[in-house]
Amino acid sequence: MRLNKFNCNAGRDFINVSIDLWDDFKNFYNDYVPNENYEIVYTYLDNLKFRLEGTNVINDFLQGQLEVIRMLLSKEEGFDVHDRLISLKQSISEFSMIKHLISGSDHPIVLGYLDFISNKILPLYSIKNDLYEAELNIKHHRSFVRKSPEEFGYVKLNLSIAESNHLLVIKKYFRSIIPNEDHRVKFEQEFIHGRVNDDIYDIDIKELKKFCDFFKFLIGSGYLIVEKKALAKWLNRKFRKLNSGKSIGTAETLKKYLNGDFDIRFLNKLNL
Repeated sequence: MRLNKFNCNAGRDFINVSIDLWDDFKNFYNDYVPNENYEIVYTYLDNLKFRLEGTNVINDFLQGQLEVIRMLLSKEEGFDVHDRLISLKQSISEFSMIKHLISGSDHPIVLGYLDFISNKILPLYSIKNDLYEAELNIKHHRSFVRKSPEEFGYVKLNLSIAESNHLLVIKKYFRSIIPNEDHRVKFEQEFIHGRVNDDIYDIDIKELKKFCDFFKFLIGSGYLIVEKKALAKWLNRKFRKLNSGKSIGTAETLKKYLNGDFDIRFLNKLNL
């Protein structure tokens, strides 16, 4: 019986692996012929290969995708635990996006794949998430320093996916609200490059809601991976009003403004 070769793209990028997995599955399902044998090759994972035979080819293909996820998660072990957790949460967000995009279909194969994401893939991510957070807590206790979750480096711009034109607007916005150059340089080192510090920054903002809408856009666009509750606490702690020296607002107020849908055109509407 003829052996058909099928190349997969999953594995070239950890954060966006959900898109590649879905495209690989969709293309394979559309191309495969029942009762034929297949060799599945993952080019970006050292030419990882699976041989599929018999009548349960589609299910076996999905099992291969699970193995890909396990391999990608193990590759993350070489990075700093903060970076692992950040990329993991970003990847979870991408899977949520895929689930949303394909959830409108009533095709049984699509429904089956939704179930596969929810009940097979995401539980693996949840386990890893718990392990990474536990590791951070262990480091915290060993250091005998009391730190909140956001101080572990979670509040950091995701440069790997930030569009260059958006990055220019983001930096321009911070120039407009942080007039002190020394403060601005230190803030960019922390927010963009992840060099966490204990500084408090003086900012000149007229509308707190607009300020929160800016961060809401960063989260909604995937440029910032952090829980809104943690972000609200971080904003409350890191910024104070330029003239009065008072906090910009309580954590509860900030969280209220951060909740809700983000405006995808927010940066385009900024008048800087």
